Amino acid sequence: MIVSKTVFKSKYWLGGLNLGTLDSLRAYFDCFGDLEEVLVKEGKGFAFLTFVTHSPQESADLSENILNASHQIDGNFITAQVAIPKGQVSAATPFVYCPECGHCFQASNQ
Repeated sequence: MIVSKTVFKSKYWLGGLNLGTLDSLRAYFDCFGDLEEVLVKEGKGFAFLTFVTHSPQESADLSENILNASHQIDGNFITAQVAIPKGQVSAATPFVYCPECGHCFQASNQ
């Protein structure tokens, strides 16, 4: 029997950051799940986080925890939103829509 492991990548945009918050940002959000990537836009006050999950339900729970919580890092309250790729989501983009939570998650087979 062949078992396919589907990996869901949930990407978030964070705004309202202080400069030099990479370590604090990683430490804070690492407890939310499998944090794959932190990309801080130096001097811009925002960052992107990418989490890896293994089921739509895990992705939905992660989104609920990140989007519905109040986050404070290095004295600033952080705004969290689902990151939308440039050019918006098209039919050719490999995203999975979760009707329970209303969010899109990028899916890839590994």
